[in-house]
Amino acid sequence: MCTMLRYMIFSLILYKSVEAYVGIIPAEAKPEKFADQEGCYLSNYDRMIQVDVPFTPIDGTTCQKYICQSTKQIFVEGCSPRAFSDNCEMIPSDFTKAFPECCWKFLCTLPDGKVVEVA
Repeated sequence: MCTMLRYMIFSLILYKSVEAYVGIIPAEAKPEKFADQEGCYLSNYDRMIQVDVPFTPIDGTTCQKYICQSTKQIFVEGCSPRAFSDNCEMIPSDFTKAFPECCWKFLCTLPDGKVVEVA
């Protein structure tokens, strides 16, 4: 019984810690129109991002967060794919919200019939 409880706690911790993917966008040369602005140039959005200030676009197409580093690289974070069990239904991403609220969620039915939302 104690081993099962430890396994369940470990599984919950692991589940909550693997919620997103991360990546690095190499530094890009900024266009002349941004010559007087500090930070990182993000060509996907043709804009500058200030160092250490998160940019979470709400553009109806993506669910990501960008953070400019002092090295001029941009860290990008987004929703990770997840497996879910037969007792769960996936709720699609809501691109009208900022990251991480825009990530897909799951409605799961517990053995007692209670329905819970899992982000």
